[in-house]
Formats: sequence, C-alpha cells, structure tokens
Amino acid sequence: MKDPASVIFKKISKPRKEYMFAARKAVYGYSVCTLLNAKNSYGGYTGNQVYWLMIRDGIVQRATNLTDSLNRGAPGIISIGHYANCDDGK
Repeated sequence: MKDPASVIFKKISKPRKEYMFAARKAVYGYSVCTLLNAKNSYGGYTGNQVYWLMIRDGIVQRATNLTDSLNRGAPGIISIGHYANCDDGK
C-alpha cells in the first residue's frame, strides 16, 4: 500500500485455519479475505480490491491481490492445487 493510513476496509471474512508454503516448507496460521479501497500514487482511490492475507503470530506473512483472478472467474492460487477460500460459509 502506498499510504496504509488511507486504506478503507469494507469487509473482512472470518479467520480460518490455513497453510501455505514458503521456502518449500509448510507455514500454518490463519487466513482472511478483505474487500478494501486504497489510495494510489496520485492520491486517488483505486476502487474495491479483494486481498487474501495469511497471518501467523499476529504478522501478515503474505498478502495476495485476488481481484484480477476473481474478475476472470478463476480462484486465487495459494500454492499448486491449493486455492484461496474467501467464503465465510454458513
């Protein structure tokens, strides 16, 4: 984010137990998806974006923008054969 103080969080999913791979090792923690709007380099808002965040010990380990994938109807990939799940469920 160019200006983290300008981020407007519109929705945050329920945290779910999750894993990802970093340096070929499994990293366990919690993931959330968030709908946000943030300012770009010119000071204007970029529009709604969907991000997947992997959190471990209160620190964001990975943040992935899923907006383009979701707009194409494709799921966001966390690792090979493992996709981001932004559904809150029932």
